Amino acid sequence: MRSKGWVWFLSGKLRPWDLMSLGFTARQLGLEGTRLTVISESGFFPGSLVEVVSWNGQDALARGLTLLFRGNAWHLWGNAPRWWPVISARALTVHSFKDPEEKWRGHPSVFSGVTAEADPNSWRPAFERDLSWGQPGDSHGGPMALVVFPSSMSRPDRRTIEVLQRGVGLPVVKLTDQGGAFPGASGAIDDGDAVRFLSGRGRLLVLPGVDLSSAILAGFAALYGVPTVAPWSPILDDLLGSDGYIALRKDVPIPSGEELTGERGKTAAVAARYRISLNFTPEASALSITNMYKALLEGAL
Repeated sequence: MRSKGWVWFLSGKLRPWDLMSLGFTARQLGLEGTRLTVISESGFFPGSLVEVVSWNGQDALARGLTLLFRGNAWHLWGNAPRWWPVISARALTVHSFKDPEEKWRGHPSVFSGVTAEADPNSWRPAFERDLSWGQPGDSHGGPMALVVFPSSMSRPDRRTIEVLQRGVGLPVVKLTDQGGAFPGASGAIDDGDAVRFLSGRGRLLVLPGVDLSSAILAGFAALYGVPTVAPWSPILDDLLGSDGYIALRKDVPIPSGEELTGERGKTAAVAARYRISLNFTPEASALSITNMYKALLEGAL
């Protein structure tokens, strides 16, 4: 069992696309020689070149030894487990990806887009296309729109719901665990298939609200040339660019389905893909994490 180095604990609340992004970052950290152990509460993590441990796959003794001895610094991604005080009492701790209503557990590290590049307490997500799912625009069924409601949102954006009610010019599907979120959907897909679904031809992503997780899904959508429709969001402005998605604002007319699936949507997707490919690489993400860890460790000495 490793006694030193960084440990990532990934809570079960993280969506598969969140874990994909973190997997790209972890792989790059491993390439650069960072000693990293990843403990996944869900048991799934797509990373490589790092040690991966399934929390639910450990017995009580193994878990106890992990909490008492593994790692001298821990990074919590998502909701804090009830045993987190044990870790924070003996190790340096960092917290990212928390729900809005949750308190910071340890040092707060927040999403960093292009505008927050110099912030030492920020991290930048990583994106890559998974070519095993095909090239952007490959045929995986007919044109469709995917609606994803952020888990942390209590009330959807009214203008986005109005867009859906008027019709986006495509059949609409939603996530299977958001059964009551939008009654007009014609089908449902599992969240583990969301990015694969968006890699198909003629897709559209509709977000009735934006949190960090849904913004990361929009980043993957951009890499496959899929336009995102969402209420105006500072997170999406920083991630995709103000011209990289179709922002629904109170002072502008609601776009038609033809606009969303036509040239306006395609132009937005191209701008977003360029921005993501340039600024949110695994190398840039790993650098943001490394700089934050160095600053925190130097401050702890």
